[in-house]
Amino acid sequence: MPYHLSQTSGCFSLLGHPVFLPRPDASFPSDWVSTLTHSHHLRGKERPVGEVNRLLVDWCRAHRIRAFGLGSPWEPVTAAAVEKYETTEREAYDAGRVDLQALRFEPEVRAHLADLNRLSNGDTLFYLDNETPKARYGHLWWLNWHFELPAWHDYSQDRPVQYYRNDPQREWNPLAGRPFRRRPYLEILRHQRAHQALGIWAHPTSWWKHHRDFVTNIAAEAGLHLLAHGFLDGLVVMGYDVFQPAYQALWFDWLDTGAVIPGFAESDQSNSQLDQDVLHPLMTTLVHCPQELTLASLTRAGRQGRLMPSTGGFADIHTCSTAMGGIHTLPPGASVEVFVDLHPPPGQSCFSRVEILGRGGQLLHSLFHVPSGQLRFRVTGGDHPAYLLVRAFGEHDRGAPQSASPVEHLTLSNPLYLHPPGFRFHTARTHLTLRPAPDSPFRNQPYHILSLDNRILDTACLDQTRHHDIPADAALHFPGLQQPWPLYPCMENPPVQDLLAYLWQGLFLRDFPDCRPGDVPPEAWRLDDLRQALSEQTLAL
Repeated sequence: MPYHLSQTSGCFSLLGHPVFLPRPDASFPSDWVSTLTHSHHLRGKERPVGEVNRLLVDWCRAHRIRAFGLGSPWEPVTAAAVEKYETTEREAYDAGRVDLQALRFEPEVRAHLADLNRLSNGDTLFYLDNETPKARYGHLWWLNWHFELPAWHDYSQDRPVQYYRNDPQREWNPLAGRPFRRRPYLEILRHQRAHQALGIWAHPTSWWKHHRDFVTNIAAEAGLHLLAHGFLDGLVVMGYDVFQPAYQALWFDWLDTGAVIPGFAESDQSNSQLDQDVLHPLMTTLVHCPQELTLASLTRAGRQGRLMPSTGGFADIHTCSTAMGGIHTLPPGASVEVFVDLHPPPGQSCFSRVEILGRGGQLLHSLFHVPSGQLRFRVTGGDHPAYLLVRAFGEHDRGAPQSASPVEHLTLSNPLYLHPPGFRFHTARTHLTLRPAPDSPFRNQPYHILSLDNRILDTACLDQTRHHDIPADAALHFPGLQQPWPLYPCMENPPVQDLLAYLWQGLFLRDFPDCRPGDVPPEAWRLDDLRQALSEQTLAL
């Protein structure tokens, strides 16, 4: 079909028409491995652990899963501890009356993981995954998660928990003589990033109603991280259902800022239910591993965006010099040839529809009944950051689903970023005014301002009003005080908390009343308002 793109977009434009070169005898690339992420190994209790392990290994082998993220609770000791310390012993755990390091049970966890890899005999690499934190600001799961604390340490899924000093969402812990506490998300990210872990935002628009209560899994704090860091480690764009328009719309909207955001698939499965056909069709992330398959190689590919959420098909978009997930610098008016390598899902003769998408998820070009082959076209650069990505539907799918015809097979490439020379995402910064309050323990105390990667950006003493220009994700550390956590000014900012609550409390439904469970419009993250709220803050300590 003819290609059409507005020449006034300022992003890029097409030269000529795309050309498709069929390659019916081309083999499926062997250096891409099917990886399943975000699982819960012993969530159900209906089977003995040995049976669950054998079921999992056999299931992975049958479905050619080459890497599997084993999610907590990982083995019986941890499973029992999660139940105990999140219920009957929750007060003691929060009050620091138990040995956190002993409750990691790392020898048992590592032995369990080794047993799965022994049973697999190299067919599948099993590695630790963990969905944490699970709290009101959203859920994260991890590639290369650093095992520093018990698996459930940052959970607060079902109970009010204090995240900042004046947090009204609190429940009193009589053993501690204070509210229950959990670490701020930025503090968790600080520790995990120091060990090269990648935190991927799970099911970003997920919510539902339980009776009249609003239940949230929405990635409410992800917008703050996007503005503060200028990127996200990853965002789930395929999960629960194969075609998730709300996930994709959020991804496109945030990619429009010029940020780099790798897209992932997730399963969120219970591994004791694998014989109940609950994962059909199977949603995995194809990860580029041209050398040895290791956790390090998976993490490296994830960081580079060399991956694609897929139910089995393959769609890799690149230039001669820039791989998918990379940034191709393209001056205004200059051109580059773009290639898309395509392979339908195994057992299917073609994709029913292949779409090339640009900014905002705009459909730029469609092809129909596409076998294995390569699509080629040229684009010229514009004045603004742009991206291209591919969305390909299975042989028997009709494209974007109607309620009566859900998509069975879908492949999403990651973006090929097209940035003009010198483009840089303007990360949010805060003009911070610090004031010592009378009779405050902070008064006359020296403090450091720390970056998220633990660099000391400034040092001062709170003996008078102080002014600082800081990154929006910076922390305050008072070395002379025993603080329960480093203070993150952004989390102590009432307008910021109001914008986060607009999401996690479901207040966006007042403005978007037609949303169904699982739908959150990108506008509800209110990035412009959030950037403004972060820009200036007065904090009395």
